[in-house]
Amino acid sequence: MDDSTKKGIAPQHEGAFHEKEALLSLMAEASPDAIVLADERLRILYCNASLMALFGYTQDELLGANCAMLVPEDIRGGFEAFLENSEVAYKTSGTIVETRCLLKSGAEIPIEASNFFWKKGNELFFGAIFHNISERKRIEKELQNERLFLKKIFDATGDGLLVSDEQGMIVKCSQSLLEMFACREEDLIGKHPMKIFTDDTSPQATPDAIQMLMSQGSVKNFQARCKTFNRRAIDVEMNMVLMRDNTDTVTGSVSSIRDISERKEHERQREEIIKELQDALAKVQQLEGLLPICSWCKKVRDDKGYWQQIEAYISLHTKAGITHGICPECAKKVLEELKSKGPLTLIQSGTQNTSKKDV
Repeated sequence: MDDSTKKGIAPQHEGAFHEKEALLSLMAEASPDAIVLADERLRILYCNASLMALFGYTQDELLGANCAMLVPEDIRGGFEAFLENSEVAYKTSGTIVETRCLLKSGAEIPIEASNFFWKKGNELFFGAIFHNISERKRIEKELQNERLFLKKIFDATGDGLLVSDEQGMIVKCSQSLLEMFACREEDLIGKHPMKIFTDDTSPQATPDAIQMLMSQGSVKNFQARCKTFNRRAIDVEMNMVLMRDNTDTVTGSVSSIRDISERKEHERQREEIIKELQDALAKVQQLEGLLPICSWCKKVRDDKGYWQQIEAYISLHTKAGITHGICPECAKKVLEELKSKGPLTLIQSGTQNTSKKDV
């Protein structure tokens, strides 16, 4: 505060003024942030307990010393030049900047600094408040590393990944998903997946999945048929999970989408083969094992010991029908046998001739 301001204080208010100064001094000492005051030659006039604790100096080491000692050497020149230009520096009062400071141990830490200036007569005084942001920077770095780690996972996975906000609108998608649906990122961002991916042949599949997600919090191995941007139908398997904040409020969802078209095609082919085999099996009944058959009359003995004509046995134990015919060799034998018995019956070339004379 300059002299003109102080001279404007009425005697009856001087006590309140000093009380205010004492209160400000108590507040400075109680502040968790480091506070330093210096004259225009950068000599330290005041430092609070937080500054001494932060930098590791005693009050005797600080008072009267050049406050540039608190700044690393590589930026000390710029700091001193800035303060030497008092008119420019004065206009920056209240500005908050991130910079570094130098501790007594030689270590450097990141700080957030807010400077202020005031005049007393022709003299310019400088003050600064330092807030240690080492913990914040550590957390920011950890978060950045986690984001990079998640991004690598996001980009490396073969399944399509989709992130939606609390309204269900797409906010992020992986390269695998873009390739799967033959589209660009701008085709998806800000849109609802139900309006993009649902195939006309199964319009209820995606709404059902969303209803399950909202009621159960997650959906696993949900299968649906979707359409791509080039109008190709694909079969997909989805795993979805809701994201919630610390108040259990839904903030969005993450979906993993796998193209199972090839697997479904193999399943369809397998089902067709199984059906064909079942149809064939329904038409065939096999005889297994050894059949005891008479070498003379060709009858077959069944499991109960009875002898049956082979025709009857086959009809009983299979679904095959029996028709009768005669092979060329047997036909020749029969014809010769009939000829040898006389002219009662003559069979030639598949015809039968009978005369009264022969009867």
